[in-house]
Amino acid sequence: EGYAAVGTDFEALVQRELSASRLRAMTELAAAKCAERKLRELGYSVVHSYESVPRPFDMVVERGGLKYTVEVKGKWVGRRGDPLSFTANEVDWASRFADRHIICVAYVERDACVEVECIPFAEFQKRWILQTERGIEYRYLAYRREEVGSN
Repeated sequence: EGYAAVGTDFEALVQRELSASRLRAMTELAAAKCAERKLRELGYSVVHSYESVPRPFDMVVERGGLKYTVEVKGKWVGRRGDPLSFTANEVDWASRFADRHIICVAYVERDACVEVECIPFAEFQKRWILQTERGIEYRYLAYRREEVGSN
């Protein structure tokens, strides 16, 4: 009733949400493929492939007998300047295991990888600024340090 009261077309809202979620899913899968490829180039083997399930990491990799967790953040290349979004759970995990947790940021165009960077969270914290955003649940926005002054 609330939507109808402001004259919003429910069917159009549903279609827009479905379309946006398909694009997000396509971006996530493309980003995960980019990240796996990059991690293999860096000498890691994939122990547990990407899964979009509620937990503080997306993948598990191994190198030199040590296991590492990986968080993949996919961005459309056209939205490069937008911040990355992290849940409080993801930041808590990454902070506790900063040298054993890798952040992979993959910029994609449709389902193609344009650029990807995978770095330990300890290094990520030097290159990005985490800012708390309060809402229904806490989440963190990460901005590249060099872009903060230009916003």
